[in-house]
Formats: sequence, structure tokens, C-alpha cells
Amino acid sequence: MREKFRRFKDLVMRLYSGVAALALLVLVFSAFAQVVGRYLLNASPSWSEELARYAFIWCSALGAAVALDCGGHAVITVLSDHLKPKSRNALHFVMTLIVLVISAVLCVQGLVLAAATVKMTSPAMKIPMVYINISITFCSIGLMISSLNTLLELTDQKKNAEEKGAINL
Repeated sequence: MREKFRRFKDLVMRLYSGVAALALLVLVFSAFAQVVGRYLLNASPSWSEELARYAFIWCSALGAAVALDCGGHAVITVLSDHLKPKSRNALHFVMTLIVLVISAVLCVQGLVLAAATVKMTSPAMKIPMVYINISITFCSIGLMISSLNTLLELTDQKKNAEEKGAINL
């Protein structure tokens, strides 16, 4: 089961990476259209700034989950650098558990926000705002999947260390 979950997590993170890359391309394209319209045509498209903003939101939301999974977030290691490996692993476990709990709350609140904005539309492009606000929920789902995978890995490491210690006795 552990291996299946890791493969599922890897699949989700590849999907998130692909969609985030696509959102980044849309962001660059729409920002370029804004600049070309403003400086060459003296009339920027009304949709370009809004599209760039929404692409940025999706890129950031999915990128946050991918960054957590690959250890790409900034980390302050002042405390953990001075701990023994066993204590360092316990600290990592607790911090990951905190991320999991906060992500679960974020997921629920993201759904509440999405439900509240179902009938709202964006000013320029007239797209339902639920499509933008649901990015919070997708972000938190990715964070939870990554956190669960990390907790499983830490649990496996502990079991392996205990088995190794029992064999050495």
C-alpha cells in the first residue's frame, strides 16, 4: 500500500507541475499581450491583466504543493541542526503533522469560499469566480497528499531503525 500511495503522490505532483507550467505560460502570454497592446497599439486588451492574475494564482497554488513535495520551501534549521537524529526525525514528524492539519482546515475553508462564489463572475472575462477560488482547495489537497506521504516515510524509517536495532542486539 505504501508504494501505491507514493506512486499516486508522484502522479498528482506531475499533474500539478504540468498545470502550473501551463499557467505560467498563460501568465507570460497575457502579460506580453498587455505590454504589446499598451505600448504598440495604445489600447491594452481588457482581459489580459485579469487572465495574468488568475494564472498567477493557479501557478502559485499548485507550485506550493509541488515545492512542499520536493523540499523547495525555505527552511530555518537553527533548531534541527542542534538535535540528535532521533529528535530531528520527531521534530520533522510533528512539523509535517502541523502542515497536514492546517492543510485540512485550508481545504475546508477553500470549499466554503468556492461555494460562496459560485454565482460571482470576474469583471473583465466574465468567468465564474469559483474556478479561481477552487485553487485554494487544490493547493491544500496537494499539500495533504505530500504531507501524508512524508509521514508514511518517516514511520517506515522509524520501523526500519527499530528492526535494525533489534537485530544488532
